[in-house]
Amino acid sequence: MFVALSSWAAGDFVTFGAADGQTLLLKKGDKVSIAVAANDYPGVKRAAQSVANDLSEVVGCDVSVSDDASSQIVVGVLGHSD
Repeated sequence: MFVALSSWAAGDFVTFGAADGQTLLLKKGDKVSIAVAANDYPGVKRAAQSVANDLSEVVGCDVSVSDDASSQIVVGVLGHSD
């Protein structure tokens, strides 16, 4: 079954300013790091790099991916990642 939706039905997924009662997570020029364990699955590492690329393109922030656990964003697989 296919359902046709117009763009207004989805609403906004990305906004570039905080409205009343909202918090802006990232803004253009922010430096952000994503941590991925060195021993994690290759797919997890690819996904983290894809998120980094998306954040860089959409928001305009400087994103790096490393195995530094002190990063602002940490990704991994429970029971597998260090």
